[in-house]
Amino acid sequence: MSDAGAGDGALPRRRFGRLDVEVTALGMGCAALNECYGRDTDDAQAVATVRRALELGVRYFDTSPLYGESERRLGLGLAGWPRAEYFLATKTGTGVRPHDYSAAHTFRSVEQSLARLGTNYLDLVLIHDPDDFDPAFAPGGALEALEKLKAEGVIRGIGLGVRSHAFHRRAIRDGRFDAILTYLDYTLLDQSALSLLDEAHAAGVAVVLGAPLATGFLSDRPVAEVAADRSGRVEGDLLARAERMEEWARARGESRVRLALQFCLQEPHASVVIVGARSPDEVEAHVAAAQAPVNEETWRELADAGFPAGGLRLERRC
Repeated sequence: MSDAGAGDGALPRRRFGRLDVEVTALGMGCAALNECYGRDTDDAQAVATVRRALELGVRYFDTSPLYGESERRLGLGLAGWPRAEYFLATKTGTGVRPHDYSAAHTFRSVEQSLARLGTNYLDLVLIHDPDDFDPAFAPGGALEALEKLKAEGVIRGIGLGVRSHAFHRRAIRDGRFDAILTYLDYTLLDQSALSLLDEAHAAGVAVVLGAPLATGFLSDRPVAEVAADRSGRVEGDLLARAERMEEWARARGESRVRLALQFCLQEPHASVVIVGARSPDEVEAHVAAAQAPVNEETWRELADAGFPAGGLRLERRC
C-alpha cells in the first residue's frame, strides 16, 4: 500500500487490493446526498458538495440505489469531470422491497445505476446487505451476474458490503471478490473488525472502511444531539463510549473528527476510508482533518485513558 502524494498537501493514494488502480485514502460516502436522519438536501447542494470534493482531491465515491436520490445527484455532480480520474462504487440487491439478489435483478440494477450516474462503466459493484449468504452466491444469483459484467468490462471489481464478519470471511475465501466494505466496526470506539482487515489484506482483497465517524457519534456535534436524531437506535454501549470520548476530547481541545479520521487513515490494511458529507463545508472539514496528523503523545494519552484505539494505533504503526 503506497501513500503517493502524502506530504505535499494532496490526499495520499493507495492501491485498491488486487485491482490495477490506486484510490485516494479518503473517499466520500454519498448516502447523505439524499434524506438522512430527517434532514434532506437538494440537487444544487448535492452537486456543490460533490464538486467541492473533487476540487479538494477526493477521487473515491460510494453510493447505492438504497440511498434514494444519491446516485442521480452524484451523477450530476460528477458530470463533465474526466471519468478516468475518479473511482465510482455502487451496490446491488437493495433499493427494492424485498431485497433482490437474483442475477436478473442485478443486471437491471447495474443498468439503472449506470444511467443515473451518467457513466458507461462502474469501478466497483458491491452486493449490499444480504441477510442470507446463499441466494446471492448460488447459480442464478447476484455474484454470477457480476462475474459476467466484469468479464464484459461493464464493471471492474466485485465487492460485498455487509455487517456480518462471517459473510465477509466467506467472500474473502471465495476468491472472486475484489473488495469488502465493513462499517461501524473499525473506529475509535470499536475495533472488532481488526482481524477481518488482516485476513482481507493477506488475500489481496481491498478493504473499504465505512462510518469512521460512528454515524455521527465521533463528529464534532454534541453526542446527545446525535443520539436524539437516532431516536434511541444505538447499538450496545456505543453511546456511553461516545460520551466518554466527547468528554476526553473536550478537555483537551481536540477535534473528534480529526482523531477519528486519522485513526482510520493510519490503519495499514485499509484501502480507503469513506466518510459521508451533505455540504461543501463538511467536505472541507473532512479533508482538513485528513491532512492534519495526530502526534504520538496524543495517541499515548488515548491509550493511558483506557481507549483501546490509542494503544492499537501505536502497536500497528509500521
